[in-house]
Amino acid sequence: MKILLALLLVGTAIALPKKVLVVGDSMSEEYRFEIPFSAPASDLTDSNTKNWVELLAEFRSDEITFGAYENNALSYPDLRNAGYEFNWGVPGAETTLWSAVMKASIFEDQQYLSSQITLLSQVDDVDAIVIFLGGNDIQNNYRELTRNTPPANFPSNIINQLDDLIDAIRDENSSVPIVIGDLPDVGGTEKRRLDFPDPAIRAIATNYIDQANLALRNYATSIGATVFNVSELTTDLASENPYRIGNVEFFPTADSENRPRFLFCRDGFHPSTASQVRLANMVAGALNTGAGWSLTPFSNEETLTDIIDIPPDTDDAYLAWVAPFNLSNNSLRMDHDGDGLTQLAEFLLDHDPAFPDAPKINPDRSLIYQTNPSRATFGTVSPRVSRDLSNWAPLSIDEFQVLPDGRKKVTSTRPFLRLEFSLTR
Repeated sequence: MKILLALLLVGTAIALPKKVLVVGDSMSEEYRFEIPFSAPASDLTDSNTKNWVELLAEFRSDEITFGAYENNALSYPDLRNAGYEFNWGVPGAETTLWSAVMKASIFEDQQYLSSQITLLSQVDDVDAIVIFLGGNDIQNNYRELTRNTPPANFPSNIINQLDDLIDAIRDENSSVPIVIGDLPDVGGTEKRRLDFPDPAIRAIATNYIDQANLALRNYATSIGATVFNVSELTTDLASENPYRIGNVEFFPTADSENRPRFLFCRDGFHPSTASQVRLANMVAGALNTGAGWSLTPFSNEETLTDIIDIPPDTDDAYLAWVAPFNLSNNSLRMDHDGDGLTQLAEFLLDHDPAFPDAPKINPDRSLIYQTNPSRATFGTVSPRVSRDLSNWAPLSIDEFQVLPDGRKKVTSTRPFLRLEFSLTR
């Protein structure tokens, strides 16, 4: 008798990436197409920053997808520009836009109607929906909020307009998980801090935004949606406390070249890559809670090493130096002793950050200072001279010398001298 052996091939099921649809504004449209602010001033055609959608799509492609990608501008015949198929991030969009899109008919704006039809057709094809709106509603009315004159029916107008969008989505797919970003406090951006330098004035707007977010969270609870707290990020960006990823400090300002240590893109309003990583983790966390997923958050080490390309130990020498001084705020940008030198400058000059000891102009109008050679890889000290306090220039060869003891001496016929301090990374 022959014995037949049947071979059973057992395969391991491979989980497909979760499909996510996004409805948002310029915070969500791929920064690749937001070059007015996402590209450096030296090359206005090439974005060097990424937002939360791009970060998740690139670094978590085995876990999450936003659909097929169109690389060319104006690839879509609707409100989308290019980029991911399921990403409806529209720069400048307020909640009023998406309310109007969901109410569009054949007798009205055809682009709105096309967007409505296409978006709602995708709702049945995705695993979750992220709604990230309201920032422009706040931004465009911020001055009125600071004056205690909010728009009529604020904030119910925002919630009602979100409800128009969500009702249309739920009519199409009643069970799709929805996560909603709360309203950012745009007073935490560098742009608004410069426009409204008085913290007490910004606090008036913050109070209105906090009230609006309470109403938004109550609304989200009533419809079974999960909220991620964008306002926590904007609050932290406005704080005097150092903003660190791991041990590396980042700065709540803009930079013309969008260098990675700065938390805002060069327009001073849109969060840079370092800030967007945190938003990506917020969205992933909300999806894990609201949809029961297990998306992997970005760790500090991955963020620094793989995304931002800054070694995790970059600030270790500074932190070891500053720790014994027990300063109330050990940020590189603070001036604890009030001598005009930031703690970055104190570190590079090897001064005491708790005692006023800034270099002084000597009677012969020279300036002498000492740098610590072991810290040269951390940052640079650059003497500058000026005739008018507006235009500062590097020294000529005959204006600079190194003394026998290693100190540097600056002597100039131009009346104004200063030292500039900058980080290498």
